[in-house]
Amino acid sequence: MLKHLIIALFLVISVPVFAQRIDVIDGDTIRIGSEKIRLVGFNTPEKHDAKCQQEALMAAEATDYLRTLVNNSTKQIDIERLKNKDKYRRTLAYLFVDGIDVADIMIGQGLAE
Repeated sequence: MLKHLIIALFLVISVPVFAQRIDVIDGDTIRIGSEKIRLVGFNTPEKHDAKCQQEALMAAEATDYLRTLVNNSTKQIDIERLKNKDKYRRTLAYLFVDGIDVADIMIGQGLAE
């Protein structure tokens, strides 16, 4: 049992993000310092490779909304980094704003699936 708990702790590490600048790259990707982070649990339209004007507009809306969430947090921003990286070598992580998973917020707003 203890072995499983130790393994679980290595797989997911939740860290509050204090006094660190979070740059929003697109609706599901952020950067903290030099670390590029792909947020998991949702997918937003592609900003840089939009297939049509509507997709580009939806991508911009998702990006702006995520930026607003991050910049207007009244309490705390937490990030749970996963052990694995994606095929682009980005860190995979869950992002929580004021205790709420950003994936739930973005999906609930109709900006992601």
